[in-house]
Amino acid sequence: MDPLSAVRCVQASVLAARDGTCDEGGLLAALSALRSLREERSGWEPELITAARAAGVSWTALVPALGVASRQAAERRYLRLQPSRTGETTGEARLDAPTGPPRRRPRHSRLAPGTRRGTAGASRTGQRPGGPRHRGAEMPHPAQRSSRL
Repeated sequence: MDPLSAVRCVQASVLAARDGTCDEGGLLAALSALRSLREERSGWEPELITAARAAGVSWTALVPALGVASRQAAERRYLRLQPSRTGETTGEARLDAPTGPPRRRPRHSRLAPGTRRGTAGASRTGQRPGGPRHRGAEMPHPAQRSSRL
C-alpha cells in the first residue's frame, strides 16, 4: 500500500472509531497500514535532515522544524535516527557509547606512600605551606589580623 493510501485508510478508521461505526477488519487493516507507515516514515526524517545539511541548512535552522529545543538536541536526534555503523542496537546506545579508550587516572608515583595530593610542603609536624609553623599554633581570626596591621 502506498503511503497516501495508508494515511487515508488510517484516517477513515479513526473517524469510524470516533463515530462508533468501525468494524474489526477495518481496524486491523488500519493498524497494519499504520505500522507500515511508521516503518517507512522512520527513514524519511534522517534522509531529509541529511539533504538539508547537504544544502547548507544549519543545525540552528533545523531546531524549529524538528521541534527540539537546541542545536545540540537537533544533532542528537539525527544521530539517534541514523542506522548504526558500529553495531549498537539503538541510537541512544550509540550516543552513549565510549568514543575512545577509557581514560586512566594519572598515578602520582613521586608522592611518598600515605601522602595525599595537595599537601606538598607539609611536614609530619602539621606544618602547612603558608600556615602555622608548628602544631598547636592557631591562626588569628581575620578580624584580629586586620587590627594588628
